[in-house]
Amino acid sequence: MNRVYEGRRDRLCQLIDGHLGGIIDYRKPSGGMAIWARFSKRAPVKELAAKALKMGLYMSDGQAYNTHNKDYNAIRMGFASLSEEEMDEAIQILKKCL
Repeated sequence: MNRVYEGRRDRLCQLIDGHLGGIIDYRKPSGGMAIWARFSKRAPVKELAAKALKMGLYMSDGQAYNTHNKDYNAIRMGFASLSEEEMDEAIQILKKCL
């Protein structure tokens, strides 16, 4: 299973780098099942999540990760339960929302 999750992690990283490299900043995790993705200021996560939902993609609006003093404009992007096709579709939707 570790190889499966590692492959899914690597695929999501490839998709982010290839399609959203200037928008999402992240570090490839050495473990776990999600990527901590910080979005550029020109892509407010709250607005992006609302647009994505209209296109059939549910994603966090990032508000749960903010503190009372700081908006991180970031989300956890899980990859463990997604197929490559689902990841491809999600990234394409995010790209269209920008």
